[in-house]
Amino acid sequence: MFFMFACLGNLTFVGSVVAWRPVCRYPNQDIHNTQDIGHGVVEDWCKGSEARQLYGRYILVNLSWLIGSFGTIILDVGVFAQFWIYRSNNGVQLLKNTNENVIDDD
Repeated sequence: MFFMFACLGNLTFVGSVVAWRPVCRYPNQDIHNTQDIGHGVVEDWCKGSEARQLYGRYILVNLSWLIGSFGTIILDVGVFAQFWIYRSNNGVQLLKNTNENVIDDD
């Protein structure tokens, strides 16, 4: 259960960083360059490639954590794959059969 929570935590962290949207603010900004996104919150639009530059900087700042979390997700997928592949008792039965075939020299 804790393993599942750790996986979900890494997934939500990576998703939140990747889904981040920059908000630009300008002095003397007119009301025509904003969008009301509900509940009285006004979101400002970025001009030109400014949003791309801010997003790139944000990703670079968080890159070490993204690599760590994404790497952990890949390892978690490997653990899930092994759990799925070896979910039957065939591995335990194979181990028992191998131990029975061992010849003692005593």
